[in-house]
Amino acid sequence: MGIPGLLPFVRRRFPAVISGVATLRPFAHQRLLVDGTGLLYRFAYASHGDLDKCSQKFATQLSKFREHLISPSYFFEKESRHEGEGGGNLDVQCKRDHAWRKREKDRLSAMLRADDAQRQAMAIMGEGSYDKTTEDTVKDAVVDDKRIHLKKDDVQKVVDTLGQEGCDVRWTDLDAEKECVRQCRSDSDVVVSDDVDALVFGAPAVLRNVQSPLGLMYIKREELLDAMCFSMEEFIDFCILCGCDYTEKLPGIGPVAAYEIIQKHRSIEAFLDSDDFQKLASKKVVTKVLQKSGCSSPIEFVEKFVDYK
Repeated sequence: MGIPGLLPFVRRRFPAVISGVATLRPFAHQRLLVDGTGLLYRFAYASHGDLDKCSQKFATQLSKFREHLISPSYFFEKESRHEGEGGGNLDVQCKRDHAWRKREKDRLSAMLRADDAQRQAMAIMGEGSYDKTTEDTVKDAVVDDKRIHLKKDDVQKVVDTLGQEGCDVRWTDLDAEKECVRQCRSDSDVVVSDDVDALVFGAPAVLRNVQSPLGLMYIKREELLDAMCFSMEEFIDFCILCGCDYTEKLPGIGPVAAYEIIQKHRSIEAFLDSDDFQKLASKKVVTKVLQKSGCSSPIEFVEKFVDYK
């Protein structure tokens, strides 16, 4: 998730805005715009880099959409312009608009390695044959998993699979999730993404966990804003204070503190002009963050915060 702690915070404080959905039936005939790049990484890691399995997962998902009278549009980020064997690496550089993608990839990779190691260790211990050799085998398997890379040819294979099924597939120069939001035309449109960043970008609603057997999660932006008593601008300020992947982060401010700050001050600018910020800025741990970010004073840090808006 691009905004650390946001979803758990919403679950705890405003559980009513998160709808558990058993099937895709309620979304029949609605426009679903799918973050294809984000989904591709998830399927690739779940398939241990097997692109045939990855393509099959996309085909299976598309079949489920159509079974429920849904014709989704998939958006994929264009490959990098670097040339090389295999057509260049699709991995997005860690910039403001794309930093969350790398963090999510790293998190998924870590989860995969831990899960794979646990399964193998349990199997080995169950056989009663755990020794140094089998320990090295497990380690080697984990290291190999970490080396999964996606090339533009790999992505093209997935895109071709969807295209052969007559699916609407589009390339974008933007972050795929942002492009999904940009293409929304009405409040009934839904962005399919596991990252709730889409709500911050302005998506009317987000549908998560479409690839999970545990059930879907549906969040409508207006319901969330009403529950938090925030305007859209205040919600964006709240998320910036939470620590977006592409902003500086003030230590000691997570979703709970950020929520209280925006409730009280109603904007980042008002908070930064308040005594509350001055007290926070005087703490040694904050001073270290300011120095690390290249700021000589809280005023410079303030300017960075305002620029992110």
